[in-house]
Amino acid sequence: MGTIQQAPQGKLKVTLTPKTPALNNRAYLSVFYPQSMPLSNDRNFVSFGEFYDPGYMSYSVRLDKGKKYLIEIIAGAWNANGGSVKHSIGGGDSTHEFANSDAELNISRIIEVSESGWVSGKLEATDPAPYQWRVFSVSINQMD
Repeated sequence: MGTIQQAPQGKLKVTLTPKTPALNNRAYLSVFYPQSMPLSNDRNFVSFGEFYDPGYMSYSVRLDKGKKYLIEIIAGAWNANGGSVKHSIGGGDSTHEFANSDAELNISRIIEVSESGWVSGKLEATDPAPYQWRVFSVSINQMD
């Protein structure tokens, strides 16, 4: 009799949304103090607003040592109000300005981890804070 081995995982390619916020034991999306989360056939986003607790979105993903990953967040201002958000992951921060329109913004970062394990990221409003803003998805794709 031989031994049973686990099949290789393959390249990570996952998109998290408010409708599909988790991939079992690999990635998940969390929202804190959202203004609303309208989920229907044609609506799939979470919104935040400065008139409530500011709120934020975070995500966690289990990554493998020495591999490169592309993180892409699709977000945008709501009701054409502009403002900015900060994306934090792996000790690095980047600030992104929303247009004064409802246009979606692709917030991207390439990361390479030095140890296998869970990595977390966060998207939150900064100054000047958007009056309302929303997040549509977070994608994590292995590049190599």
